[in-house]
Amino acid sequence: MLISICLCTYKRAHLLDTLMSLADLNIPKNSTIEVIVVDNDENCSGIKIVNEIRGSYPYSLIYKSEPKKNISAARNMTLSQASGEWIAFLDDDEVADKNWLVSLFNTAKTYKAQAVFGRVISTYPENTPSWIITGGFFDRIERATGTEVSSGACNCTLVSLSAIDGQLFDLVYGLSGGEDADFFHRLHKKGHRLVYCQEAIVSEEIEKNRLCIEFLIKRKIRIGSSFTKYRYHDKPLSQKTKYFVKNLVFLCVESILTVLSYPFGKVHHYKWLLKSADRYGKLKYFYQNKLQDLY
Repeated sequence: MLISICLCTYKRAHLLDTLMSLADLNIPKNSTIEVIVVDNDENCSGIKIVNEIRGSYPYSLIYKSEPKKNISAARNMTLSQASGEWIAFLDDDEVADKNWLVSLFNTAKTYKAQAVFGRVISTYPENTPSWIITGGFFDRIERATGTEVSSGACNCTLVSLSAIDGQLFDLVYGLSGGEDADFFHRLHKKGHRLVYCQEAIVSEEIEKNRLCIEFLIKRKIRIGSSFTKYRYHDKPLSQKTKYFVKNLVFLCVESILTVLSYPFGKVHHYKWLLKSADRYGKLKYFYQNKLQDLY
């Protein structure tokens, strides 16, 4: 059995740490591994890192360039190069735990799932503002292993190639992000089983330029807008209206709570502010009909 591990990179020196963590993996029995790196930098900055380790790397290491700056195009390139029965995804700013891949695969088999999403643990550089760590603003939702979900991300994932069946990432999300949530939600709508795995772990160090409320607000607005797009763009008018009204009411309430929470410090204030930003993003898509660029 062949498993293709796919990652996209864009001007990140951390790519070396990611690749070396994959070289140290425990792998499922009777399996072989190939690692596919697609560089989304038109100057191919990642090729130097790949060439440095290719000779001693324990797996087949494939490097391709996708010069068009578009994360969806880069992900589609990884799919075009992958030969495995299973496709694993992670990002170039992550480090995989030794049992990451084994845990994903065992969970897929145990729960008869076509896609499994693991746990991403955020780590922080020195001098990170205390309110970010205390507030858990980069923490992901954790679930019990085997919990079914209706979507997920590409930062810690295993998916069956037969379930993908030629499906591609939508280029519309190429500069905004959200392409993975849309991709996996489409698999869910086709009837495939998507589950969570608590034991499959990668760590991700948050970049310094993201450690500010401005980035968090921008990200929340984008997440809200992309959620509306992939879940409600094609819904009947009655469902869209109900969804719009519900979110408008919540936005009004959360905006008031944002103001009232100000005297209680940054953590409480920013939590309500970001809830409001997410709600605003959900509504914004209806009148703008365009996703905000995040990258």
